[in-house]
Amino acid sequence: VEKGSANSTIGDHLFDLILELHGVDSSVLLSVMPQLEFKLKSSDVEERLKVTDILSRMFSQKGSTLSSENKPLWLCYLSRFGDIVPSIRINCVKYSRDFLLYHPHLVVEIAERLHERCCDQDESVRLEAVRTISEVAAENLKNIPEKLLEDLQERLRDKKWTVRREAMHNLAKLYRQLASSSSSGAHFSKLEEKCVNWM
Repeated sequence: VEKGSANSTIGDHLFDLILELHGVDSSVLLSVMPQLEFKLKSSDVEERLKVTDILSRMFSQKGSTLSSENKPLWLCYLSRFGDIVPSIRINCVKYSRDFLLYHPHLVVEIAERLHERCCDQDESVRLEAVRTISEVAAENLKNIPEKLLEDLQERLRDKKWTVRREAMHNLAKLYRQLASSSSSGAHFSKLEEKCVNWM
């Protein structure tokens, strides 16, 4: 095997290897983390997207403590929610679902970033934000800050039909879900009651 092609093969699987090692023993990666932070700021869009994706997965994994173990890397990762490239912002928004469901201590920081993405200039980012908030609300409404539900409601007035349609469809599903749980004798929480009232 030629040296160049061997390096290319290793490079192709480097991020998968990092993810696997993180799952086994994150302390093995202590010397790698500063490099990931450096690569998050890279001018190479493809590299930045790959690193954002791997960190999204590492931070959002159920039971992950990486956000508290490596605060500088976490803060650098959060800045990718505002990246100039829409595909990187979309990646961050997609993984917000897992943050909201599995990491209650990060909800405030993630909700703030999701709120900003609900008003993103790019239609596809707003659409992904609507989907993410809706998925979490359908799975566990208690995990959604009220402000994000208001953002979802606000997307009913989005300038793009695809975003409005997605918001309308997901709010209707959520209403049906809440209505059916109410008809089966369950009592609404204050947040659920408020949702039903404005829906």
